[in-house]
Amino acid sequence: IIQSMCIGCGVCIATCPHHAKEIHSDVNTIKEWLKTEQVVLSLSAVFPTAYYLEHPRQYLGILRELGFTIIEETSIGAEVVAKAYADEYRSDKKFIISSSCAAIKNLIEIYYPQYLSSLSRQVSPMIAHGKILREKYPDAKIVYAGSCLAKKMEVHDKDVRGIIDGVLTFDEIDTWIKEENIVPSKMPMEEFNAIGTNTGRLYPITGGLAKNSVEKLDGSRKILRIDGVKDCMEFLDEIHQLDKKYWIEMNACEEGCVNGPGNIHSPLSKYEKVEMLQT
Repeated sequence: IIQSMCIGCGVCIATCPHHAKEIHSDVNTIKEWLKTEQVVLSLSAVFPTAYYLEHPRQYLGILRELGFTIIEETSIGAEVVAKAYADEYRSDKKFIISSSCAAIKNLIEIYYPQYLSSLSRQVSPMIAHGKILREKYPDAKIVYAGSCLAKKMEVHDKDVRGIIDGVLTFDEIDTWIKEENIVPSKMPMEEFNAIGTNTGRLYPITGGLAKNSVEKLDGSRKILRIDGVKDCMEFLDEIHQLDKKYWIEMNACEEGCVNGPGNIHSPLSKYEKVEMLQT
């Protein structure tokens, strides 16, 4: 992997037949924090897709067993970002590319810099929620858990560095669970310390960002939804042909973050994951 050319999409992790690719893991560091520090977890709405469970909130029981005492929904941050996106929607720009997907932001910065002026500069729900948590728990370690590998790169971006201390993927958590001999199906249901809205929980699926922030606005822009790195690159190659005002939502993963490369241990199919988040 040539670091300067990597967008963090995770395709190499998911497709390497020899499983030769590994990601940098924060698990051991987070385990040490849990012994001596207050650790607050921001949990992506994708969590119900990690296992077949009688109730999704059993996953919170698993996380409590691992030592996390304060768990909030990342969708709290999505609500904040949605308001900012609505303001951009009303701007004079010909087209706006939404950027909640860190891999898409990386793709444009590295391979399509001519469109940086059209790339929304709004932070992701993870970062927005991290800022909220920093105010609520100023002395705590803030950890994010989700299905995205690009988040591990995003937290080191110079503009947001220091907001999130560590990132876990669901696959890393799955490995941790097995090391602790935890049986997910036997865990009790637990509650979040703070929750977001139902529409905020739709961010991880294709079209979720638009549905949460701009879909119900005045219709002055056409809304496009594109997912998958290949399709996004093909679109960016032709974007100069757009002749109207557009709002363009892009995701590096097919069907959105719900199908992220940090959740490939999940027994659910791609479409089962989407259905799980829509119910």
